[in-house]
Amino acid sequence: MVTPACTTLSHAEFRVLVLLAAQFTGHNNGALGVTRSQGAAQGIGSDHTLYGALKNLEVHGLIERTCHASRTPPRPAMYCISWESEDDTDWSSSALRATHAYRDWQPPAKQKSRRGGKRQRKKKARPKLTVVGNEP
Repeated sequence: MVTPACTTLSHAEFRVLVLLAAQFTGHNNGALGVTRSQGAAQGIGSDHTLYGALKNLEVHGLIERTCHASRTPPRPAMYCISWESEDDTDWSSSALRATHAYRDWQPPAKQKSRRGGKRQRKKKARPKLTVVGNEP
């Protein structure tokens, strides 16, 4: 997937995407989730990193949430990967076609600085060196 949506991902976001895609068996798209313990086992050390990565993957159009997380019964939020059709599972209501939303995502435009280019450092004035001694 050589698109801006995928190539601009951080290391943690890409790792979470791989965790979700690795769970896909061909008939369970829409029932993919990552728990805190699964993330920790794969090197994602904090909840903030895990949930931030999931949010950014949604923003980039690579995954779509099919079901919110629940405390009773305990389960993580469920997602589907957007390059495959959503399957009819316990957590997704109907089979939908793949959206491929990641194709339309573009990185935000960089803001130009007020100076119109690279910021240049001011040069400090250096005192002139004079040779002392041996004067006629």
